[in-house]
Amino acid sequence: MSTSAEAHARVFSTLLRLSLPIRLNEVPYLRGLFLKTSREAAIADGRGQCDVALHNHEGDHLRYAYPLVQYKCLDGNGAVLVLSHGQDDMPDVSIPPDGEVNIGNRLARLSFQGVMRAEAEVGLFDATFRYKVADYLPFNQDNYARYARETSFLRRMEMVERCLAGNILSLCKGLGIWLDGRVEVKLIDLNTLKPVTHKGVRMERFEADIETNISLPLLAGLGKGVSHGFGTLFSVDN
Repeated sequence: MSTSAEAHARVFSTLLRLSLPIRLNEVPYLRGLFLKTSREAAIADGRGQCDVALHNHEGDHLRYAYPLVQYKCLDGNGAVLVLSHGQDDMPDVSIPPDGEVNIGNRLARLSFQGVMRAEAEVGLFDATFRYKVADYLPFNQDNYARYARETSFLRRMEMVERCLAGNILSLCKGLGIWLDGRVEVKLIDLNTLKPVTHKGVRMERFEADIETNISLPLLAGLGKGVSHGFGTLFSVDN
């Protein structure tokens, strides 16, 4: 991944699509399955350890960087999104073989459906882009408590907009893009969904329609839990 400061960058998205019926709360099992397969492949070919991007940890500690490998539930099936500046920057992701796999306490049949590739110019533009952010987790426990106490709908919307702007900055920074200008985010619509438990913490989950002056890679995640399928970006216009 490039470390030079860029105002815009061409970002490549590689989507590994599976036929594997899965629910959003089962995505951690999908992550575990890919980690196991990739670790076994790394040992077999002499590398010893799989790429840190697959698990985003350094030793026993979380690596506080935007995850470039994101495990997802798309259309009810498992998928893995890999973000990079080019094919040479892609982490080495080993795909589990077709067959029965354990997803938590149940058996499911997995088959690899193929690879979808896309590219996007990511950065700040004199234009607006509209996105839907699905299963968005903007808050930790502390700032959710402030959100819940707030009685003004307008100020609640402003709190979510500030979270979105910060999440967009984090995504761009993780891709080596340093924005030379103000991130503008307008919340068009916000729907509260059923709360979820993420890493043992019960969190409020939203679906948000937004407009922003930042061009973003589709299917990438915003907010908390992006490596576990939360905060997935879809285009509203296309």
